[in-house]
Amino acid sequence: MGAVTNFSADSLQFSAQAGMVDGSRAVVRSVQRLLGAALVLAASGLWLTPGANFGSDVMLFKVGLSAVSVMLGASLLL
Repeated sequence: MGAVTNFSADSLQFSAQAGMVDGSRAVVRSVQRLLGAALVLAASGLWLTPGANFGSDVMLFKVGLSAVSVMLGASLLL
C-alpha cells in the first residue's frame, strides 16, 4: 500500500475522450442557437404577417403553435 497512485495511464484516456478536439461541439451549439432564434422569430412573425386570418379556429392554432415554438426556441437558445 502506498500513498501514490498511477494517474498516467488513466489521464491519457480521459483527456482524449472528454474533449472534442475538432470543434464539432461548438458547431452543434451554434446550429442549435440559430435554430432557437429562428423559432422565436417565426413565432412572433406568425402574428405580424399582413393579411393574417383572425378566425377563432385559426387563432387557437396560432396560439398553440407560437407557444410551442417559443418554448422550444428558448430551450435551444439556452
